[in-house]
Amino acid sequence: MSIETDVPVRLSKARWTGFSNRTLWDWLHLCGLLAIPLVLACSLIWFGLQQLGVNDKQHQVDLEVAKAQQQEAILDGYLDRMSPLLLNNNLANAAPTDAVCQVARDRTLVTLLRLDAAHKAMVVQFLYQSHLITKDNVKVSLFGADLSDIKLPGANLEGADLSGTNLSGADLSGANLNNTNLDKANLHHTIMPNGTRNP
Repeated sequence: MSIETDVPVRLSKARWTGFSNRTLWDWLHLCGLLAIPLVLACSLIWFGLQQLGVNDKQHQVDLEVAKAQQQEAILDGYLDRMSPLLLNNNLANAAPTDAVCQVARDRTLVTLLRLDAAHKAMVVQFLYQSHLITKDNVKVSLFGADLSDIKLPGANLEGADLSGTNLSGADLSGANLNNTNLDKANLHHTIMPNGTRNP
């Protein structure tokens, strides 16, 4: 095909597409029309991503609430099972070798394995206030119990028997540990009553 015949073909294609006689305003108008669906699509994508973020945060909150409720249920179940041992089976006055003491110990150790540090602290406080872990009259031995990372700042544990417990990472700052038995306890990285941290 010659050069002379090629030019009219290109011109006729330009006329056929309708782009040959467009002004700048026409082009801006066309770009504006194309931009509307593009902006809508971007907005929908952005909104969807934001909604996913909100849903993810809500899911995390729901998981934390469910975990807290589970921990409370475990603690309540433990206290419900320990109360009859104290009231009906005379746990407080039983000999350490009595079956009721062994049942109380088994329930306590199993429960401690299922609880987080905050709820473990509540179990220890319950046992201490019920006079079940005083070193002169231990009814529920905590030897071998996992009390790692427990938070007991300012707690009164005077005369308690915490021998053989795992207290690694525990916070005992300001706690009263006078006459407390910590023999063979793991005190690795434990914050002691004077505020110092063990190596």
